Amino acid sequence: MKTILITITAILLAIPITIFAQDGKYGATPEDSINCVSHISMYREFYKQKNYADAIPHWRYVFLNCPKSTKYMYVDGLTLVKLLFDMEKDEVKKEAYIDTLMMVYDQRIENYGEKAYVLGRKGSDMLKYRGDKPDAAYKVLKESVDDRGVKSESNVISYYMQATALGAINGNLDSSNVFDVFDQCMPIAEQNIKEEKDPKEKERWENTRANIEALFEPFATCASLVPMYEKKFAESPDDVEGMKKMLNMLDRKGCAKEPVYLKIAEALYAKEPSSDAAYSIAKLYLAKEEFRSASKFYEEAIEKQENDSLKAKMTFELAYINYSKLHNAGAAKSLAHKAANLRSGYGEPYLLIADIVAGTRDCGENPCVQKSVFWLATDYANKAKAADSSPEIASDANRKIGIYKSNYPNNEDCFFHNIMEGQTISVPCFGETTTVRF
Repeated sequence: MKTILITITAILLAIPITIFAQDGKYGATPEDSINCVSHISMYREFYKQKNYADAIPHWRYVFLNCPKSTKYMYVDGLTLVKLLFDMEKDEVKKEAYIDTLMMVYDQRIENYGEKAYVLGRKGSDMLKYRGDKPDAAYKVLKESVDDRGVKSESNVISYYMQATALGAINGNLDSSNVFDVFDQCMPIAEQNIKEEKDPKEKERWENTRANIEALFEPFATCASLVPMYEKKFAESPDDVEGMKKMLNMLDRKGCAKEPVYLKIAEALYAKEPSSDAAYSIAKLYLAKEEFRSASKFYEEAIEKQENDSLKAKMTFELAYINYSKLHNAGAAKSLAHKAANLRSGYGEPYLLIADIVAGTRDCGENPCVQKSVFWLATDYANKAKAADSSPEIASDANRKIGIYKSNYPNNEDCFFHNIMEGQTISVPCFGETTTVRF
């Protein structure tokens, strides 16, 4: 203590007294400035030594009398006030410390700005220390996230979603706020995950995304979505971006069969005849098992889609509809080939082609040739494994290959037709070659 006082005194004596009061940072008079600098130095020295008990009274003096002196004082103050809160047993005094904590945030904004950033921290602590008033934290966090957007901190986004969900549960916020905040926060999380280079920060954002989804899940049911979206659509029938979000959510939650889905999808398509709008309508008709209507809108969605990966996905889905629902194997096979060519590493189209080929009957003039479809089907299943390294594709391909092999012809089936093992043969109906296997 004596060493600290000597050091501080030496510093003060070395500086002309008029300097302290020049800009009001350290008080209105030179004497005030000397006191401010003295208490700042005292609290900082104790703080560095983690002697928080002795740091607190000096910090309190600086906070009350020298609010413009240093930004560090507000950062350190959060730690000190939270320590006091943790040590206090009396509930009334604990509440007073929470009030002080909020004052630290407010005074920092008043003297150093950075309002949106500081409000994010303040709102997070509001929810942490006054969890019974989530709607109050929601308002503060909303102001922060509305302003900072993608620059918001990951923990602020999590607290924002949590405050909204809790506010809806206790009835102080409408459940529609939960959907609005989800729509606001998820793109922020996704963009940070995509752009973050630091592995630890990336993991933190991935955890944030998982938290947002978990908090949102209980609210996202067809029973809650449908009436809310009907009202929202009626109030804003020209909101194109809003319609896209509503359709995406209804689709994700398996509500595409609801009448409101078609109503919104058709309105969106009329406003913006885009690939996404056509795809939404196609999914609706698919859910209603109106497959020809679905195919029509799938074709429009594919034609308008510029992203090859999405186009590949849509093309594969249309191929599957043609094969399993419309029983048009030729069109299905052609579409599956297009899907595979649109995206590298895409194994599913090849597995569909394998099934199409293996399902063909009476293709050839004798029993040996007729079973050549199973050789070709095996080729496509192997092609799927070669294209796509995912374990799911490998497992599905191996299962199918096992079935195809059980249908291979035997040596006797082919011997009298002069067809030998290892020979290259053309498969009728498809015009493709394969290798003979028994």
